[in-house]
Amino acid sequence: MSSESVPQAHHSAHLINRPSDPQPEVNTDRVLTIPNIMSFARLACIPLFLYLLFGRDNRAGAAWLIGGLGATDWIDGYIARRFNQVSELGKVLDPIADRLMFIVALIGIIVSGVSPLWFFWLVLLRESLFGGVVAVATFLG
Repeated sequence: MSSESVPQAHHSAHLINRPSDPQPEVNTDRVLTIPNIMSFARLACIPLFLYLLFGRDNRAGAAWLIGGLGATDWIDGYIARRFNQVSELGKVLDPIADRLMFIVALIGIIVSGVSPLWFFWLVLLRESLFGGVVAVATFLG
């Protein structure tokens, strides 16, 4: 039996990027990417969180909102990496949105009396230590 008559197995190796394969050129100057829009949306929802927590006294709604916004942080990072939508703006905007959302939520929770003050200090200490370690590691390369 000749090798021409035997059907060849279909290989999807051409779909796998190898380090030696040329990588597509990525434009990191883009502003309107899905991850950036998600980061802008997180920033825009901070006043809504505060309104739910203080204006409407809807702690459950505020908690669901902040939980959903926290989940979008993971999703936008995945989208940015998976679909080559990493941008210089996103590298700055995403951490700012995350930190601002975290700080506003933490202070809002403390001011509303949902959590004791010691919890605020414990979380603040943890975040400061973690942020400091990350900053030093980034600085040192």
